[in-house]
Amino acid sequence: MEKINRAQAFSRNENTPGYMLAKKTLELNPNHPVMKLMLERVKDGDGELDEATTEYADLLYNMAILNSGFLVENPMDLTEPLEKLIKVGFGLARDEPVVPLEITIEDEEEEEDEGEEDEGEDADEVDLDHMSAHEDL
Repeated sequence: MEKINRAQAFSRNENTPGYMLAKKTLELNPNHPVMKLMLERVKDGDGELDEATTEYADLLYNMAILNSGFLVENPMDLTEPLEKLIKVGFGLARDEPVVPLEITIEDEEEEEDEGEEDEGEDADEVDLDHMSAHEDL
């Protein structure tokens, strides 16, 4: 119902009553290996999770929101942990900084332009020779 209401024109109003919004229920599968591992980490950390596990839990929640057809309110909540996960998948550190690339532009373009101008001059000469040949006819 919430998806239908959001698609309608009056749904753009931020004062949409609460009864118009869907009640979301997150169901967890306790037999899933990811849930088992997260439960172990909660028990090992005395109820506290490390930063990586917390981000993975948030990522799982946002994935469930998207899979259910709802919108993630802040896309950065989804993309930042996903970017860190991709870095780990490629063997980088989770917080690997982005190193800016230094690009030097050489003067090859100017050399190419000069070469094109030379070709243009040759083409003019050919046209002149060609015209003089027609005058003889």
